[in-house]
Amino acid sequence: MANLAAVFHWQPSELKALTLDELSEFHQLAKERSTTSPKRGRQR
Repeated sequence: MANLAAVFHWQPSELKALTLDELSEFHQLAKERSTTSPKRGRQR
């Protein structure tokens, strides 16, 4: 729940309303969103 609150800026009351399946699904989305990948751009 803390990961979801940090990534999506959701309140605890919103998180408590989610089912376990929803929490799991959003947790995966939060991981994908917060993972940094190398930035593509101009090479010097």
